[in-house]
Amino acid sequence: MLRALFMIAATSAAASLDPARVLIFLAALGTAAVYIGARWAFNLRVAVDTTPAR
Repeated sequence: MLRALFMIAATSAAASLDPARVLIFLAALGTAAVYIGARWAFNLRVAVDTTPAR
């Protein structure tokens, strides 16, 4: 009985995912990762440049 309920829940969850929404979500995560990575790289470079000046 529990297995049947799990299969029904899994199939209904998979059916509710719209491929376009998943792609938009992944694109948003990718954009955020690139943004955070760029900020980290920029701050690291500024930190290296300003350390000898101190």
